[in-house]
Amino acid sequence: MSPLFPWPACCLLGPLGLSNYPMSLPNDKRIVFIPLAIFISLGIAITQISLLSSSTFPTRPGMRYDHSSSVVAHQNYTGDSIITYDQSSSSTMTMAVSSQDNTENDYRAFLFATHPTYGMLLLHCTRKEEKPPHFQAPGGHVDKEDFEDAIARSPGESHESPDILILAGKIGAARELYEETGIDIRSALDRLHPVRLWNKVKKKSLFCEFKQRLFFKLSLEGGDFLTAGNKSMNTAPPPLMVKLSDEHQGFIFEPNALKSVGLLVEHSGGKVSKALEKAIKQDEIKSTEDKGDDT
Repeated sequence: MSPLFPWPACCLLGPLGLSNYPMSLPNDKRIVFIPLAIFISLGIAITQISLLSSSTFPTRPGMRYDHSSSVVAHQNYTGDSIITYDQSSSSTMTMAVSSQDNTENDYRAFLFATHPTYGMLLLHCTRKEEKPPHFQAPGGHVDKEDFEDAIARSPGESHESPDILILAGKIGAARELYEETGIDIRSALDRLHPVRLWNKVKKKSLFCEFKQRLFFKLSLEGGDFLTAGNKSMNTAPPPLMVKLSDEHQGFIFEPNALKSVGLLVEHSGGKVSKALEKAIKQDEIKSTEDKGDDT
């Protein structure tokens, strides 16, 4: 029975209708029909009240009903989209399709930051109990605040926009770089360039994305570094210093891009290493000309 069945009318008209049908019945039998009619009407009323007070109507599998907005939302189980049907209009129902909110996903953003002379900047971590000492690329989680910042910089865009995801990734990567090294490019996000990892982009993915990790490249300049702080672990450290956070205990410049692939195998489950390998195959990341001392 439809949840919108007019049960109040049943309560009022049911007893009256049943008690007068048929009129030719003897009085003793008509007396039996009156309480029976009231009982049936009350049963209908109780059923309708319970349906209206419940949070979900018995709709098709995968559908939910929002009483406040009169909108039924159908979740596409492929995860591609959420389709909403507006039932507030008596005309043909309208349909809107929206992608899943990117903020609901655990995105991370990493940088392949390379100095044109000395090579790729790699951070050394020794404090993870579940891993041996290893090297990491600067980066980390893209926070909800990074998405909000991206939205504020792009009026009219939504969380579902790929452009917002890229911008939020840049904001998050620049923030992490600053927190981990003191190198501050937060006001120069145009220096960050998405790294192409694929010839053909998979559905719902970006060309710089691998396993919900976004990758950017940055060409480091001498002016990016600090005049005081931590020196690199290279045997002959270049005159470029950073301010390391407690998360890392050192850093190096690695001029050989393929060697960097091997040094990053412990970082983020090996996904950063695999992404760098893909970037090298795409000719996005190259070794520096300086083949001097590395570690």
